[in-house]
Amino acid sequence: MTGTLYKPLFRQHKFVGKVTIDGYDFTKTDVMMDIYITQRNKGYSMGSLVYFLPTNRNQITQQGMIWFDDDFKHINIWAASDWGRKVVNDSLYVVNKPDYEQAMASLREVTDRFDLTIIPATK
Repeated sequence: MTGTLYKPLFRQHKFVGKVTIDGYDFTKTDVMMDIYITQRNKGYSMGSLVYFLPTNRNQITQQGMIWFDDDFKHINIWAASDWGRKVVNDSLYVVNKPDYEQAMASLREVTDRFDLTIIPATK
């Protein structure tokens, strides 16, 4: 995640930049919409993650939800099961942590902060 998080006084916050994920080529080739922050909670931001075709900005290629902290150390993405055309049996979660336990802890922290019920069943 590279870019700038704009936090103007009395206006909507937004992230302008790029979210790229190894193994998901569309995150490197498609155009990403600015992430407008729809909710903030204790240093974390939530918004929509949307990618468009580079040749047609009216053609959405992928979309999901993203949560991240102001330092971009904790990034969580919740995407549809066919995100990047990799079909799985359930929702897809992308978390910037080195192992399963840390990824689940990061997901739990986000779901607790935003009172969400998206967390998958544990192994």
